[in-house]
Amino acid sequence: MRLRAPRSPALFTRIQATFLRSGPLQVLAGYGYLPSRGSKAMKRRIFVWAISAMLICSVGQATAGVIYSNLGPGESFGAVGYVIGGGFKEVVAAQFIPAITGESFSDALVALGLRSGTNDVLVSLETDSGGLPSVILESIDLVGAMSTFSSPSVVTATSVLHPALVAGTPYWLVVSAAVADSDAAWFLKSTGVTTPSSHLAFNDTGSLTGPWIDVVDSVPIPAFEVDGAAAVTPSVPEPAGLALFGIGAVAMIGCRWRRKHAA
Repeated sequence: MRLRAPRSPALFTRIQATFLRSGPLQVLAGYGYLPSRGSKAMKRRIFVWAISAMLICSVGQATAGVIYSNLGPGESFGAVGYVIGGGFKEVVAAQFIPAITGESFSDALVALGLRSGTNDVLVSLETDSGGLPSVILESIDLVGAMSTFSSPSVVTATSVLHPALVAGTPYWLVVSAAVADSDAAWFLKSTGVTTPSSHLAFNDTGSLTGPWIDVVDSVPIPAFEVDGAAAVTPSVPEPAGLALFGIGAVAMIGCRWRRKHAA
């Protein structure tokens, strides 16, 4: 980022003069690291560098959070699950509804185990249309990520596209076989059945877009978690760290000036 001087030279001079008369710059000048008198252009460059250093210290950070989760304590889940792929080409979809607007899809944690065949499944995020999965927002290929069926684990599918999610809007997490011979299982949440508002959908065509069989009764639902990343928020730098960063940057400039004028 390049910091430019204000359009008004008089305004810039006033800001610069105030900055140079106080704080770390005045201390450095007293020790001979900065010119107490000299080129206005040199002082202006020092001022811009110091302000730039402070701006660097205040870079924002994204905050992540759980959008939806039915995993038990310690990411626990049940002992049985739905078949994914296999001879039936089974595709399973579970619905979730974000509670917070302004979040983007960050990752999904899915309880999976490989029954046989190639260790490769797709985890997809899809929109909802009429209570069924519709448009694919992103598909994440999990190659070699699953443990065996006898010792399943929670696998993380990390988003690359980070599609935005809207609070109160239904979405679907869909798990399917990525290759024809992949035979896996999506394990159920540990408490067994769903609440009446939960939806589950299946198809046995291997297609991510249906046609779907809708299940709205209280049936077992697979275990998963959806995480999101909030919008970037500015962080407040610690005063001590900010001062040290600024002093260090300005001192380096001062040393360069001294070497140049001593030659």
